[in-house]
Amino acid sequence: MAITVVMSCKKSTQFEDSEFLSVEEKNMSVIAKRTWTGCPSCGRSGFKYLKEAEIDYKGKAVVMAWYLGLQDEAEDLFWAAGPEFNLGNSTPTYFTNFVKSAQRTVIEEHNSSPVVLNSNYDFFISGDKVKIRTTTQFFKETDDSYYLATYLIVDGIVAPQSGHPDGANAEHVNVVADIAKPTTISNKKDFGYLIANGARQNQKVNLEFDVDYNLNWEKEDISIAIVMFKEQGDSIVFANAFTK
Repeated sequence: MAITVVMSCKKSTQFEDSEFLSVEEKNMSVIAKRTWTGCPSCGRSGFKYLKEAEIDYKGKAVVMAWYLGLQDEAEDLFWAAGPEFNLGNSTPTYFTNFVKSAQRTVIEEHNSSPVVLNSNYDFFISGDKVKIRTTTQFFKETDDSYYLATYLIVDGIVAPQSGHPDGANAEHVNVVADIAKPTTISNKKDFGYLIANGARQNQKVNLEFDVDYNLNWEKEDISIAIVMFKEQGDSIVFANAFTK
């Protein structure tokens, strides 16, 4: 089996030299919606859906919301992955593991399936940047190519929302604020960054990323969502996800 590995050997004084982070052998899903601040149903059923999902699937799923109208980059962020999965362009659009569906049985099936790979991360804030380090571990040998996308998720953004009882003072949560850019490898695909083209069992890969930080955000309102994809023919499929 031919194996090509993309690995960071770069060291940082803020991270613990290039030590690998511990990675749990666990699957986690993604529950997400494409939403719009001017959409009344997004402010009613959309808010309720994600709030319930966050409670019901804590530790089992990453909850993400792409907000049109809340930030200029939302449309670009969504379309980095959207066309690859035919996620559509209406709002609200719900999808589970990047399949346009609100069927939560998808989560049970994925989370109970064998774990091929998973990731872990740590991060710190330096000036106007969030610095992120990831470790990805393969738990099974594979011939496939895998990609990783590192999303910055922000809670507590107060902004208008049609249909929400708080109106102009609605608190938006699980906002996909940006996709972090790797500082140690170049872009390979719009939806993610190549981490391995074939891998051995227990192989580990370290990467470092950074992403813009808004000084109005509180650190406790920031989280990182790692999504892993597998290349399958001319398309990609969801492989796994992780957040803390």
